[in-house]
Amino acid sequence: MSFFPSRSSLCLLACGLLACPTLFICGCGSTGKSNLTSVEIAQKAKTLREEALACYQRFYASQTDADKGIDIEALTCFVDRRKSTAALFPNAIDCPSCYAQYGEALRMLGVYYRTLGLKQAEQAKNATGEKKTALEARSVANREKSDLNFKMCLQQFNINFSTGQASPDAYWSAFEAAYLLKQYSFALEFLKGYELNNALNSTEKTKLEKWRQRTALAQKKKLRDEVRKELENK
Repeated sequence: MSFFPSRSSLCLLACGLLACPTLFICGCGSTGKSNLTSVEIAQKAKTLREEALACYQRFYASQTDADKGIDIEALTCFVDRRKSTAALFPNAIDCPSCYAQYGEALRMLGVYYRTLGLKQAEQAKNATGEKKTALEARSVANREKSDLNFKMCLQQFNINFSTGQASPDAYWSAFEAAYLLKQYSFALEFLKGYELNNALNSTEKTKLEKWRQRTALAQKKKLRDEVRKELENK
């Protein structure tokens, strides 16, 4: 059973402008039936998972390569394979973990673009002229890519949660994405889901409570800022 107050409210957050008018247990945007047999689907899924692992290993190894830097092609390859795996199961109940894994891959890509955008924004502070303008433009573009991937990842996590067979760790990943999108009310709900679906020790409970308090404060500040801005525009 989902802990969310309503499925429609989360669809507004997760789908946003991604053309997802309704969200049920089937995947958002999944249409038609596969012509593959169940055996062929299983074989295809196995191959895609193996390819995803190879892409992830390339990406992971690149994080320690100071000369070449992060292999973004490996990361996008990883996301693509996770997406293709989920697409084999239009009815998410047949493979709930496929949607959680696709969501996690999208979250990772979102973190990559966000980190890159922040780095470019810092570089722009010390630049001048055309270089400064170019860095600022790249920073904005990468932050937009980051936000899009976070919204898409929440869509996939929500599909996973709606099956009633949620991946416990997915709640924390969903929290991180919602927090970075400044969707604090949803972030708090994901924290609640993480707490309800995991056996936490005292250290983890303390960490969770700190994040709950931090998120609640951020939510209050966001509301105050919105009210202040509305009053100023009157």
